[in-house]
Amino acid sequence: MGVRLTLQKRVEPSPWLPPLLPLLSILLALLLGAGVLSLAHTDPWEAYREMVVGAFGDLYALSETLVKATPLVLTGLGVALAFRMRFWNIGAEGQLYMGAMGATWVALSYTDLPAPLLQALMLLVGG
Repeated sequence: MGVRLTLQKRVEPSPWLPPLLPLLSILLALLLGAGVLSLAHTDPWEAYREMVVGAFGDLYALSETLVKATPLVLTGLGVALAFRMRFWNIGAEGQLYMGAMGATWVALSYTDLPAPLLQALMLLVGG
């Protein structure tokens, strides 16, 4: 005469789960980061405040944040497009950095070339 429990797989997730999951993920990351900062004898609130002010505190900080984020955003959009076409590429960020290093090497090694030829060579080496 006991209670019998059974598990059933849900057909679709709860309606509150999709909007709540990213928020919980961010909160968990902040809590774990605060734990690591506390272990390093650093005030987590002060560290998080400095991160926000350093990234968005004034117009210069915001513009620098956007300048540094733009290549990664474009890389992410390119990967998303490739994934939509069922083309799997999990090394896009590394490819971006390797291409940037190759193009920089060309620019620093061949300073005597005319600008249009140098730019074409940088595009060729950088991918």
